[in-house]
Amino acid sequence: MPLPRLDFAAHDHPGQIVFMLELDPERTRGARPTSGPIVYLNLTQPRDRSGSSGTHEPLWIGGWISWTGENDGLLIPAQPPLLNRSEFAVPLSDDQLTRIEERRSGGGATFTLQLWGVARASSGLVESVTSGTFAVPFSVPRERWLEVLTQCGFGKRRIIELPPAPVAIADVWSAVSGRLEAASRELAAGRWGASLTETRVALERLADAVGFDLQISRGKEPFGNYVDTLGKALESLARDQKSAPYDLIAKLIRAAFAFASDPPHQGLDRGARDDAEFALSATTTLYVYLARRSADFRSAAALRSAEAATETEGAEVTA
Repeated sequence: MPLPRLDFAAHDHPGQIVFMLELDPERTRGARPTSGPIVYLNLTQPRDRSGSSGTHEPLWIGGWISWTGENDGLLIPAQPPLLNRSEFAVPLSDDQLTRIEERRSGGGATFTLQLWGVARASSGLVESVTSGTFAVPFSVPRERWLEVLTQCGFGKRRIIELPPAPVAIADVWSAVSGRLEAASRELAAGRWGASLTETRVALERLADAVGFDLQISRGKEPFGNYVDTLGKALESLARDQKSAPYDLIAKLIRAAFAFASDPPHQGLDRGARDDAEFALSATTTLYVYLARRSADFRSAAALRSAEAATETEGAEVTA
């Protein structure tokens, strides 16, 4: 499959290609120096059969990168091509990476790229050049992008990718993932107490989502008692207790909830980074495990209700 290509032309001669750059999405990489995350795009000048790479030599190249389907995006600072290094640096912030992750939704990272700059012709004339009126689309494969996130330090904030919310009750489960995203942003911003508070709410929403699957409403029941009820219901649905540690899950939810409850009650300054990271990691792991079993929980709960209804009918007939 041919690589995405950007054809550059001088402003004075828009129909004449003076050099080209090819983009290899598979070789995209990330880094996190002290200044913050950087995504490096791999851009090379292809050569024709005669060995020529064009009539112009690029001196400075800048541009614009956008999420696919959006007209506006991130302005990329102009930079010179580096000797023996075919990479183009795109500085990002943690917040910008978070916004990209919200749009990516578990798939590949799809962007459009438009570049411009100055180049020197073989005659020595320096001219302004552009890659055209229309941006070039490209997609970084999912696994490659996850590696880029890790290299950018983003994976240290949330090392487990959240699965899509179960379709049947997306709004219920999305409420959990939304709080986890908020907790992750607060953690990245250094607001440990606020991150713990968001994690605590995520745990409440998580219990509500599991209860919705199991057809068990909380009502006015205290949170700890409600989680115990859910744990017992999950255990009753499990055919193989060794492969379904639902009692442990119920205990983890209760423990994590209590662990994250200090800042909301005692003040946001009571939170510590290690506590916030631990609570978020534990809650994210619980979400991933339980969300993937949402459909199984609903099916088992429906079957249990049908069996209970059959038993009731049988008892009435007997009476």
